[in-house]
Amino acid sequence: MQRPPALRSPNAASPYLWMLLAALNFSTMAALGKAVGTACDWSVVATARSGVMLILIIGLLIWAGVPLHFRGPAALWVRSLAGSMGLLCTFYAITRLHISDALTFMNMYPLWIAILSWAVFGERPGRGVGAALAVSALGVILIARPQFSSNWAGMLAGVGNSFFMAVAMLGLHKAGAALDTRSVVAHFSIVSTATAALVALARGLGGTPAFVLPPLVSTEAVLLLGVGVAGTVGQLAMTRAYALGKPTRVALVALAQLVFGIIIDLLVWNRRFEAASLLGIFLVAGPTAWLMTRGGGEPPSRLRRLEPVLAEPARLRQETVSRLRRG
Repeated sequence: MQRPPALRSPNAASPYLWMLLAALNFSTMAALGKAVGTACDWSVVATARSGVMLILIIGLLIWAGVPLHFRGPAALWVRSLAGSMGLLCTFYAITRLHISDALTFMNMYPLWIAILSWAVFGERPGRGVGAALAVSALGVILIARPQFSSNWAGMLAGVGNSFFMAVAMLGLHKAGAALDTRSVVAHFSIVSTATAALVALARGLGGTPAFVLPPLVSTEAVLLLGVGVAGTVGQLAMTRAYALGKPTRVALVALAQLVFGIIIDLLVWNRRFEAASLLGIFLVAGPTAWLMTRGGGEPPSRLRRLEPVLAEPARLRQETVSRLRRG
């Protein structure tokens, strides 16, 4: 008997195609955010990104009849809070750095996962992780060398994004198997919109013109809408990818953002890459990819041991439907 579409096993390539779609959309979001960042404060761009996502995802939940688990398990809150901090770091970084540099810093999160697994869960990193960290640190220095004096805060924000991404990934991998993808993204969109709006309001009250919004019919408004739409598609695709595939292998495909970032810098901003900068990007991406292929970017085993428990509700639903169809 043919299985209904909802219960068929996903194609083996589908997690990687989802992640490639996410990488393309996140790169597009970064480019649009940098473009509009010259006219709007970075906190407004972050708020627009989350706000558009919130509207779209809530509409999707209502249309699909998917419940919103706002309280949710602790892992869901870890994912949303860490993701919100990472979102703020994202738009601070991309409005102050070259797109390719910002994306390079942001994709260092497997290194942070290795460190967090050791510091929080007591799982010592395997051989070579220390060398990978040292090589990546050298890459960061090469990238930062020509612009550190003027953009050091943006670089710290980019590295901070990778740290919060690592924390969010641990929460996402734990919560993703038990909850609907759209519900996870909806929870994140609510938390991140509230967080970004509060930061923008605080910057406005502090004297920064953070709430001077562009007219509804303007190039800036279209760019802000594009930031939100691209970010939403990327978020859904990324969440789906991690729910379907092995995190280390899925995350490896996310490094395509670096290629997209270099292309965008070349074609849109006419950037001339120095040899040291390209070498720095390679020295960061290389150890990151190596960690992923060796499992160094995978959530710790304490979380992996919970996967059968987290996946149990889905299996029970499938068994129930199968029994009904046979009966």
